[in-house]
Amino acid sequence: MKGPLKMSDQFSVKVWDLPTRVFHWGLLACVAGAGYSVWVAQEMVWHSRFGYAVLTLCLFRLVWGVVGGHWSRFSTFPPSLRRTRDYLASSELSVTSLGHNPLGTWSIYAMLLFLLLQALSGLGSDDDAGFNGPLTPMLSSNWVSLLTRYHAELGRWVLISLMTVHILAVLWFTVVKRQALIQTMWHGVRQWPVPVTPSADHWRSRLGALLLAGLIATCVYLGLGLLPI
Repeated sequence: MKGPLKMSDQFSVKVWDLPTRVFHWGLLACVAGAGYSVWVAQEMVWHSRFGYAVLTLCLFRLVWGVVGGHWSRFSTFPPSLRRTRDYLASSELSVTSLGHNPLGTWSIYAMLLFLLLQALSGLGSDDDAGFNGPLTPMLSSNWVSLLTRYHAELGRWVLISLMTVHILAVLWFTVVKRQALIQTMWHGVRQWPVPVTPSADHWRSRLGALLLAGLIATCVYLGLGLLPI
């Protein structure tokens, strides 16, 4: 009978390509910066800049989820109620997910959705203190009021709740399940007992991601800059 796998029996698999890792840590920095700028520094100009960066990063991730590395593609972690139910019913499934597990899948989609809603609602918000989002001149007062309430109240707390759950889940898998999720998102490589398809992470894909990010950032900048003020 074959004994348990040793580290030397496992394969090093590139799970997260560099663009995905830069997106992840960059998004964390921008969200933290957006929170700090509005709650501590009370700098709305910087808050808006961080918001534009969050919007750019989320749009990049949507495209990269189609053309990026294998494990970064949405096709490798589609949301599924059946898989989630089976995952919750079996403790063994907690160690068989190389990329996002079923619960992590819902977390990723929810975070992207509500980060986009938060960034977009900020574009049409008015803080009644002299700072208006670039979309406010194009919207009715009712829409501006609705977007402002969502951005400053509901959306903010939804994001805080999602991020809190996400952080607690990562800590639980790291400490209790001994899965190196944080390290894997840092260097991109995970040890796996069987050979599987790795994510492409060569200079061509990285250059393509850089050009894509630059294109999206330019479109966001020009799009906002061309709006009437």
